[in-house]
Amino acid sequence: MKRQLFNSAAGIAIAAAFFSFGCSTPAANTGNQQSNKANTVANTATTPAPTSTPAAPGNELSSTSTPIDVYKAAHKMRQEKDVEGLKKIFAAEVIEFLTEIGKEEGRSVDDAIREMFSSPQAEKAEVRNEKITGDRATVEYLDRDGSWKTMDFVKEGGAWKISFPDMKLEADGKSANR
Repeated sequence: MKRQLFNSAAGIAIAAAFFSFGCSTPAANTGNQQSNKANTVANTATTPAPTSTPAAPGNELSSTSTPIDVYKAAHKMRQEKDVEGLKKIFAAEVIEFLTEIGKEEGRSVDDAIREMFSSPQAEKAEVRNEKITGDRATVEYLDRDGSWKTMDFVKEGGAWKISFPDMKLEADGKSANR
């Protein structure tokens, strides 16, 4: 299935969405901006306290205990242009995808990640509606245009990582946020 993703138009579309900041799709409109801010505050308040994990020197990732933690760390890493940090919070399938695309285009995974830095992002890492189902999760985040988008996560080795949407759920039409 992943090989098909690399060689398909869908793969190109996913790559384009990914470079705008990681595997995102528009989230369902759930009300006006005021209620969105209330949801953001409410979700932040109900998120369990993060469990700290050791971070490499210079790496701002202090926790991977929730998808929200990972999103916030990724947002900061993009601001700081931290290639190594981002590689640590991308799922294996994302790194594999960037490697395959890189081979075709003659560039490295690091080059692909650096390309993300030129794509604008929201000033603040605002998130809401964290949904965890087993080892898959989604979080809605506010993009630079004020629209809510959905980012996907997968749990690998006990840590949440930024991932692609579950293609099986997408094909079955069972993804709740899309």
